[in-house]
Parts: sequence; C-alpha cells; structure tokens
Amino acid sequence: MHSQSYVALQGGIFLNYIREYPSSAVWYVSICLLSIFMAYIATKIKNNKNNKNIALKLLIIILTLVSGLRAYSVGIDTIGYVHTTFVPLINGQFKAAYGEIGFKTLCQIIIYSVLSL
Repeated sequence: MHSQSYVALQGGIFLNYIREYPSSAVWYVSICLLSIFMAYIATKIKNNKNNKNIALKLLIIILTLVSGLRAYSVGIDTIGYVHTTFVPLINGQFKAAYGEIGFKTLCQIIIYSVLSL
C-alpha cells in the first residue's frame, strides 16, 4: 500500500511538471523520441558501417548539445562550476581552478573558443 501511494505521488509530481512547464515537457519528450528514433535508425542500417557511425555520432552530438547548452539558471551546480572552474581559468589561474586536468583543459578550450569569436 505504501509503495502504491509513493508511485501515485511521483505520477502526480510528473503531471504537475507538465502542467506547470508544458513547453519544457514537449522539448524533453521530443528529444527523447528523437534519440529513440536515431538509435533505431542506427540499428537498422545494414552493410554500411560508415552510415551507422554517422547516425550514432549525430545522436551523441544532439544529446551533448541539449545537455551542455542549458541556461545558467538550470540546475543547482552551474553557479558552482562557474565560480570554481571558469572564473579562475578566465583569469589565467589554471592550477587554482577546480577539477581534473582533462576537465580543466576542456573548459579552457571552450573558453578560448568562445572568447575568440
């Protein structure tokens, strides 16, 4: 009985989200359906490994862009990364920036790419 009420509560939260943010719900459902479609296409491509790789790479690029190009206000960790990683890197303080060397290097590449536009 308790687990059923929990599931009902979770369903209620999901429906409230859809009612409160309908455009976001449509966006995320569309991305999910596009991902499923691209994965399906990649599995159905026969005898052409190059086309299959293109479909999978396109899927990875789409999901990466959707997750990476979000608003500053989305999530609770964005501000922390900006202040602990990006600000020191912008100021030329590579060692003071938070993160592993690969993450900091990737962030530095992104910063230089954006600043050079």
